[in-house]
Amino acid sequence: LSHDPFEALTPTELDAARKDASSLQFNKDAADVMKTIIRELAQQGINPGDRRLRKSVSVAKAWAWLEGAKEVEPVHLEVLQYVLWEDPAEHTRKAGEIVMKNCNPGGAVVAEKILLADQLIAKANLNDLGDLVTKQKELQSIIRDLGKVPGDAAKEAIRRIEADFNRSADTHL
Repeated sequence: LSHDPFEALTPTELDAARKDASSLQFNKDAADVMKTIIRELAQQGINPGDRRLRKSVSVAKAWAWLEGAKEVEPVHLEVLQYVLWEDPAEHTRKAGEIVMKNCNPGGAVVAEKILLADQLIAKANLNDLGDLVTKQKELQSIIRDLGKVPGDAAKEAIRRIEADFNRSADTHL
């Protein structure tokens, strides 16, 4: 049973939700991934304080609860990329990379491939048929790579990339 994050809750329901979320436990894999993330962050000079670490556990539990999970799994730690850093100018990218690499490697690949595709589409000279064909071949390579990643996120990324490219090409041809 998942929960709509935009659903309005009464104060009583909010208290019950907090209690339910806080009662979730980290499974062994999630606990191991959390330790790895903290260690790798420290190696990059990112040392969230004890208070931030405690709050990040609560955030992961809340996310798992919103997803309807019975326990916190590694994929629920993705949300920590938004909380496990101190300096937004320097740490957000590093923290995001470390968190995604450890808790959802497939998601990290999908995000990287979407970024590459977006850059290709943005740089395409849509008035030059030769450049358009070259960019389309490069996008097909990205799509093949995404096809090897399991899960719905990769399939959705493929649909989005194809739609974005086709929309860009249609408006210029």
